[in-house]
Amino acid sequence: MESKKTLKKFFDSNKEKFEYIDMFEKNKNFFNELLKNGHVEDFDFAISVKIFKYADPLNQTGHYKKALSILYEIENDLEKFKGQFKWYKMYSEHTTFLKGVCLGRLKRYRESNVEFKKILELNQNNDRYKEWYKSNMTSQINEILNTIALVGLILFIILIITDFTGPKIENKTIKYIIMIVAFIAVTLTYILGKIINRKSIKINKNAT
Repeated sequence: MESKKTLKKFFDSNKEKFEYIDMFEKNKNFFNELLKNGHVEDFDFAISVKIFKYADPLNQTGHYKKALSILYEIENDLEKFKGQFKWYKMYSEHTTFLKGVCLGRLKRYRESNVEFKKILELNQNNDRYKEWYKSNMTSQINEILNTIALVGLILFIILIITDFTGPKIENKTIKYIIMIVAFIAVTLTYILGKIINRKSIKINKNAT
């Protein structure tokens, strides 16, 4: 286990993301002890490293589930020094942002937007937050419409195959309905995406 001075020098230097992750995990017990029993200045050092040099690199390197579990830990860590810690608001906001990002990357779009609503209540002019919020809305709609389009396409292909290999389905109306439904679903995916991107985002206080 490295000393605090050595760790501070390491995390203040320019390293690769995997190096930050590896160093934190090798000294995880030390950081957890500072977060649990340290003074405010020790807590400041440990929590900043845990957020910006561990959770954030985990997110950026695609370890979304692991990053998310660490971010829940960080939320609990921050609560211990709420009211005593001058960077609480900034660190809390960034933690919530990272949670939203990880949930979005994991395709948990609804949960992701719960997190983005929280920080948009505090900062409605942040374009980055708004873009993520809109992207999640679009992805939720796309999941539904893409499923409809895919089912329609599969059914249409089955009907065509049946015409050649089995008893023909004489009612062409069924084929046309399936084709139209699939086409509408694909078209709506495009149109609604455009509408959401142009829509201004306004989050009311205490929105859930």
